[in-house]
Amino acid sequence: MPKIFMLWLIFASGFTSYSPDERDIYGQVIRDFVDKGMHENGSNGRPATLLIRKRPANFDVNRLQQDTGAFSRLRSAYRQLDLATFHTLLEKNQANPNSEAIEIQGVQVVVIDSDIQLNQEASFSMYPDWNGQILEFSPIGFNDEHTQTLLYVGFEWAPIAGGGAYFIYEKKGRHWKKKKMIPVWAA
Repeated sequence: MPKIFMLWLIFASGFTSYSPDERDIYGQVIRDFVDKGMHENGSNGRPATLLIRKRPANFDVNRLQQDTGAFSRLRSAYRQLDLATFHTLLEKNQANPNSEAIEIQGVQVVVIDSDIQLNQEASFSMYPDWNGQILEFSPIGFNDEHTQTLLYVGFEWAPIAGGGAYFIYEKKGRHWKKKKMIPVWAA
């Protein structure tokens, strides 16, 4: 009961601001990225607690807008990338991204400030089911038909490693399928 109430508090303010497609895509990213990583690392499933940054700390939309070759590089990695998908990614990221509305069934999502440096020991005592990973998501860019998306997803295993990538999804029928993951950085 306390976890359900806590999730309600986290999501009550902004939950309706995401479309069903956006909620589906964030959920699919969790299944494709987090769940897959958990299984590859020998875990038997998704962590019960995920920490997500309120705003991506490692995604600079202003630098991306100034980079005249950014779309060309992304398109060379995925030829079917629509220019409108890229443009809406830029437009949506001008506003303050709101990760507080991301909901994942069966998981306690804890939204943290983007500039906070976590004390791992204290975080593990507060969230014993946390896997040590901090995620960050950009708002999602769509093409005009709402059949293609582009978003940035970053992660860090505090404080040792991290990385970020663009994910491209396309809608087939009622389901979103990952078409491409384009790595951006790794440490």
